[in-house]
Amino acid sequence: MYCDEAGIEYAVTQSDGTPATGKNSLLDIFEASPYDYAVMVDGDDFLTPHGVITYKHIAQQEEAIDVLALECQYGLIPAAGNFTNDFTQELRDVIDPDKITPSGGRLFYRPRDFWQTVEWGKYCIKYISSRENHLRVVMISKKAASLYRFDKEFLIGEDTLMYLNYKAEFAKRNLVMRHLFDEVPTYVYDTRIGGISAGESSTLEWIHRLVDEFKRREACGLMFEKVVPRLNIEFPADYVPDLCDLPNLQLPEPRWDDIMNEEYVKQLVQILTNQRNHAQSVIAELETQIYLLTSEVNVLRDQMKKKDKSSVNSSESSTMVQTQ
Repeated sequence: MYCDEAGIEYAVTQSDGTPATGKNSLLDIFEASPYDYAVMVDGDDFLTPHGVITYKHIAQQEEAIDVLALECQYGLIPAAGNFTNDFTQELRDVIDPDKITPSGGRLFYRPRDFWQTVEWGKYCIKYISSRENHLRVVMISKKAASLYRFDKEFLIGEDTLMYLNYKAEFAKRNLVMRHLFDEVPTYVYDTRIGGISAGESSTLEWIHRLVDEFKRREACGLMFEKVVPRLNIEFPADYVPDLCDLPNLQLPEPRWDDIMNEEYVKQLVQILTNQRNHAQSVIAELETQIYLLTSEVNVLRDQMKKKDKSSVNSSESSTMVQTQ
């Protein structure tokens, strides 16, 4: 087995045909491990070499986070004529994604006006993103792992509900949550071969169930609009990310009504407010230093005046004695 040969620690768990079960097994194993962070990768997806470097960097930075989710996520789909919906066990045994010519793109991205036309989209705009219907949670801390498990009742959407769970904890100040704008892909959503949810996604029933759950949570006060800040990562100037020659990496064409949305404005206002507060803090500190320096100068000036006066008095006394 590759992991044995490469000296990679691994665990084998049972599956019952639902995505949630395997993911929950990961959370159980992570909680029992000595590690501080877990990066969750679906079985048919993969990290780029740049992603491995990025997540290691995040785990070691000074700002400790509990949850990291991706914006503008990149994915692969089969190029025309290379995809089959017949996911029988026989085909799964012989299909190798590397033998399927891929096309790529930002698979969850839609213009704002698209989301406004469907009920599902209205909840996405309000509680997730005005551009994407799904922000994947990729990295979590032990604290985050201890709070929730993926819902087995949902074959599709269980990861979106987990995102909303974590966002609720972030809104209540129980977790530190950040978004990573994945312009340079760290995680690749690979759909070239079918997964557990391939058959489920062919109908719209899963969307109706997800919308019903959104409504239930909203009625119970479990949905929050609070903007999650983006995580800024700085790499050396000469760093060149390895992206495995992924196709079609360009970002979607931005539109003014898509960029200048409420979420973006909130983020911009927050950034400007933070910058203003920082500037005011720096100014206040400088004013304090100027005041202290001015006080010291005044003290020195008084001391010099006293010294000069003392010297004059001493000189006058000496002159008087010589005269006598």
